[in-house]
Amino acid sequence: MTNAYAMRNLLELHEYNTMITREAFNTHFTKTRESIRFTFNGWDGKSYDGESRIGRVYRTNLPGYEEVRLIKVGKHLCYIDEDRMITEKATGEQHPEAEWLVEVERAKGCGAGTEQRKELMRDKHDLPSRFWEPQPDEEDLERMTREYTGSELDDEPLPFE
Repeated sequence: MTNAYAMRNLLELHEYNTMITREAFNTHFTKTRESIRFTFNGWDGKSYDGESRIGRVYRTNLPGYEEVRLIKVGKHLCYIDEDRMITEKATGEQHPEAEWLVEVERAKGCGAGTEQRKELMRDKHDLPSRFWEPQPDEEDLERMTREYTGSELDDEPLPFE
C-alpha cells in the first residue's frame, strides 16, 4: 500500500504543519457513498479494545493517492491503514485502523455567534477565571512589607540537606 502519510507533502499546511484550509479540502477531497467500519485503536481516548465506528469514505485527487480511503471525524482527516487490522475484543471482528493525517480548517462563518466567540477569545485574558485572584495594590504591598520585615519569614532560607 502507498504510504498515505506522505500525502501531507503535497498539501499546503498551516498551524504548525497540522492544518489545511477548507478550500484545499474541498479541492482535493471528495465524499463518496462508500462507508467503512474502522477503529482508532485507542488514540481517540475511547476505543482501547478495538471498538469500531462506521464512517463515510473520502477520496482524493492527489496523484498517486487516488486509491487511499480517508475519513473525516470532526475536524480531523484520517487515512485508513489497510495493512493494519485490529481485532475488536467484544466481537472478534477485524477492522482497519484509522491514522491521523491533518486537521481541516472550519468553514468561514460556521456556527452561530462566530463573531461573538472571536471577540471573547481576543478578550479572554481580561475575563476572570475560577483561578483568578486579585492583585495587591500599593496599600497592600506596604502592609505586607511592614508585617514581614524583621519576622522569621524575613530570615535567610534554611540550607537544604
